[in-house]
Amino acid sequence: MPTRVDYYISGVADWTDIGTPSDYYGGQSFTASEAYALYSLRIKLLKTGTEDATVKIYATSGGLPTGAALASKTIATAGIPSSIDWVEFIFDSPPSLSNGVMYFIEVSSSGADLRFYDDHLTGSYSGGQRWIHPSNADGWSSSYPDDDHSFETYKSAAGLNPRRTMTGIGM
Repeated sequence: MPTRVDYYISGVADWTDIGTPSDYYGGQSFTASEAYALYSLRIKLLKTGTEDATVKIYATSGGLPTGAALASKTIATAGIPSSIDWVEFIFDSPPSLSNGVMYFIEVSSSGADLRFYDDHLTGSYSGGQRWIHPSNADGWSSSYPDDDHSFETYKSAAGLNPRRTMTGIGM
């Protein structure tokens, strides 16, 4: 069974609109508290239309994403709730995270507004912060450095892949 490792769970329901017409990407930086393979990521989302959601994990430089994505996963609109709830993105090739290193979660949408929930009143995650990126602007912005998006990272138990099952005896 996967084990939760790094997380921030917001107590306040606010959000960043992702996709069109707002044309924003959402982001959250986080610091790995141990070395592990990132099996999955859960974030709080809701859809307001028929959009897909994509998350990407990046290494960082100065707290911002750099280089190619370490992992990416898209969930079709059918897997995104129309009321606030956790959505799990299970990575096909889990990236290896290093203890004490900061990483970046990027959330984007293929269509109308998707809401990525955050806490802009009492954010208290010390290992990173909430970011936004208007698609018509250069770079990421953090006008509220104390804000944080709700997220949970998971590793698989004992390095096992929990999606793999035995289908016969003696295999």
